Amino acid sequence: IYQNFKGTVSYFFEELSGDHTQSEVSSHAIGGYIGSQIPPGCPGPSQLNPSTRSFKIVTECPLIVMFLFQLYGRYVQTNIPVLLPLMVSAISIPGPQNVSPNWRNHFVDLKGAQVKTVSFLTYLLRSFAEYIRPHEESISKSIVNLLVTCPDSVSIRKELLVATRHVLSTDFRRGLYPLIDTLLEE
Repeated sequence: IYQNFKGTVSYFFEELSGDHTQSEVSSHAIGGYIGSQIPPGCPGPSQLNPSTRSFKIVTECPLIVMFLFQLYGRYVQTNIPVLLPLMVSAISIPGPQNVSPNWRNHFVDLKGAQVKTVSFLTYLLRSFAEYIRPHEESISKSIVNLLVTCPDSVSIRKELLVATRHVLSTDFRRGLYPLIDTLLEE
């Protein structure tokens, strides 16, 4: 799922910047269509998105991975180096700049999935700092980007602030120092 995260973001938001008219995108977003106006690669009105292209599924993945790591501790050392770069890559995808009201739910789900992933990464900070250290700068930039672009969702903002507090309580706060001006502007 994390390997395909960039593709999932493109799947939902790529056509917003493409050559499609607003009515085409709007008619797709609300489930209706006229002739062949549904953007290519998007499901039709009677099709469902596969679970591998679901931000809601990605939102639940970090919690499941955490439980699996607790149950099967012997697999942590081999899987963290593989999973970590994928998660860091997923949280660094900025998403669209402007989102129409019709696509707002997908945008909120995207940011929610990224914030849950950040929360999981902060959970790993205490026990696996040596694996996360090479990604310190990227994680810090992603956290600041999420703080700036976070949607009006109290639960998502709260979780992001809690994760940020955890980062600030570790040595990884150094990664936020170069970004302090951006934080203070917002």
